[in-house]
Amino acid sequence: MENMESRILEAVKTYSETLLKKRVVIYGCTFFTKRLCMALQRNGIQADAIVDNDKNKAGKQYLGIGIFLPHQYLLPYNPQAMVIVCSVHEKEMLQSLHEMGYEDSDILHISSEMEIYADTLEYARRQMEAVRRGAEYYRKAAAEYGKDTKLLVGPKASGDIFIACSYLQAWCLKYDIKDYVLLGLGKNAKDIAAMFGIDEKVKMISEEELDDLMVAYMFLGDSMNVKFISEWTLTIRNSYFPGRQSPIVFRDKFKLETFRLTENTSPQYPPYCRQDRDYVPEGLWKEKTVIMAPYAYSSPAPMISPDIWAEIADVLSSKGYVVYTIGYGEKEPAVKGTRRIQFSYKEARGVLEFAGNFLSARSGLCDIVHMAECRQLIIYGRNIRNDNSVEFFSLRRNYPDFKGEEIIFDDFERQEFIDYVTDYFER
Repeated sequence: MENMESRILEAVKTYSETLLKKRVVIYGCTFFTKRLCMALQRNGIQADAIVDNDKNKAGKQYLGIGIFLPHQYLLPYNPQAMVIVCSVHEKEMLQSLHEMGYEDSDILHISSEMEIYADTLEYARRQMEAVRRGAEYYRKAAAEYGKDTKLLVGPKASGDIFIACSYLQAWCLKYDIKDYVLLGLGKNAKDIAAMFGIDEKVKMISEEELDDLMVAYMFLGDSMNVKFISEWTLTIRNSYFPGRQSPIVFRDKFKLETFRLTENTSPQYPPYCRQDRDYVPEGLWKEKTVIMAPYAYSSPAPMISPDIWAEIADVLSSKGYVVYTIGYGEKEPAVKGTRRIQFSYKEARGVLEFAGNFLSARSGLCDIVHMAECRQLIIYGRNIRNDNSVEFFSLRRNYPDFKGEEIIFDDFERQEFIDYVTDYFER
C-alpha cells in the first residue's frame, strides 16, 4: 500500500510557497492531523487552526492548535484561508467547504487511501503480491537462520525497542526459546540491543520487507515462526478503561500482550558501565548545560514550533546555561542559538548526568535515559483522540524510579509555557 505519510510530505512540500502566504486550516482532527502538522513544520509552516464537526472537540487544543467548528472559523468566507483536507470523510468535507463558498483553489486536498483503494479487486491484488514477497523473505530467512529460530520483527520506535529488549530474557526463560533473531529497521535497533549485550542477534531489514512480512503473517499465520513486537495490535487498549487514568501503561503492552508474561515480571535494564559514564563531549559545562531534544515522533509528542524552542534556548543562555540540541540528519538541525550534539544511546545517560539538565519532547530517548540522575523536564502533547494518552505513556507511571517532571504543552499559553520551562532548571 502506498505510504500515506510520504504522500502528505510531498503534497505539503509541493504547495509550501502557497501555504506560507495563507492562513492554514486543517479540516478534521483525525488520524492524519499529526502527520500533517509535522509535514507543515518541516517546511516552516504553522497551522493556524483545526476545524472539526465534533462539538466535543471544539474549544479544545490539539498539538497546541485551537479546534473550532467549521462555521465558527471559516465563515464568513476568508480568501486568506487555505484549508487542508486529508480524511476518509473527504467527500463530506469538500461538499461543506463548497457550500461555505470555498473554491478548489482554496483547498489542498490530499486524497486518503480509502479513495485510492476504492477498487477492491486492485487492493486485493496488491495485498496478495505483498503476501508473496513476504513469504519469500521468510523462506530465505528461515533457510539462513534455521527453521527453529524465532524471527522477532523489531519495533520501529526506539522506546519500543528498549522496553521489548528489557523483557526478552524473561520471555526466553518462560517459553524455552532456544534461539531468536531480532529483525531491526535501523541503526537504533542495533545500538539499543548493544546496551543489552545482544547486538549480535540483530539483523537489518528494510521497511518494505517488514511490511511485506507482516501482510504474509496475517495471511499465513503460525505456519511462520515469526513474532511481531512492533505494531499496535493491542488486545489491551488504554481507551477500553473509563476514567482519566487507566490501570494499563505502555510497558504493559510488551509484558502482558507481546510476551505473555505475568504481572509481577520485572524488566531487566542494561548495566550502567564505567565507560558509559566517562564519555563527555567537548564543550559541555558540568551541571550548567541544558541538552534539548525537540525532535520526537511518538504518540504524545508535542508540536512545539521552532521559534518557541529558540526563545527557550535564548532565555536559558541568558541565565548562564550552555544549550545543545540533539539532532541527527538534515531534518533535525540545531535550534537557533544552540549547538548540535550527537552521542550513542549507551553514552546518553553519562552525558546527561554530566550536563545536569535534560529538556525533551516525549520520545523513545526518554525511556532509555529515564534513570539518569539529572534534572529532567519531559513535555507531552495532548491527544484529542485519546484523553488517556499522556497517562498511558507517562514516564512516572511506566518507570516508578523516574525522578523528573512531566508537563503537557497544550495546558499552557505560549509565554506561560516558556516561563515555566526556563524557571524549572533554576529550582
